[in-house]
Parts: sequence; structure tokens; C-alpha cells
Amino acid sequence: QVDVASAALELDVSRSDLKEMVYDLVNKGFFAGYINWDEGMLYSQDAAQLKAGSRCPNCSGELELVGKGVVSCPYCGTDIFLTK
Repeated sequence: QVDVASAALELDVSRSDLKEMVYDLVNKGFFAGYINWDEGMLYSQDAAQLKAGSRCPNCSGELELVGKGVVSCPYCGTDIFLTK
């Protein structure tokens, strides 16, 4: 796990720029894991088995498909990035 603020500081980018970078890596198939933007924590793990209808690893809420390779929890704001 990585603190989002620390990652942004280390890369010398804003939090919104870091978010764009993460989504770019997801779209290219280079990152799988999940991020709770409210908590500011990035968890890198193989999340390939997660899909819409699965449960959130953070709060156990039901996940929703929100985009290509991205599933989100509407309850806590966690984004899960899927591998192919």
C-alpha cells in the first residue's frame, strides 16, 4: 500500500495529476489494485477476479462497473482497477 499524498509528493505532481496517471496506467493494462481516494491509500494487488457485483475490499459494499477496467464502490469511493 502507498499513501497517495506521499506518491504525489515523490513524483512532484498534484493529487489530480496522480489520479490521471493511475487511470492512464490502468487503461494501458499496467496497474491492478484499488485506491480509496477519501482515505488517500493506493493498494497494488491482483484484482482480476473482482468485477461488478463483487464486494468492496474496503467496506464490503457492492461494486459497480464505471469504465474500462474500473469498478467503483458507491459507498466509500474506492476505485478498483482490473487486469485482463
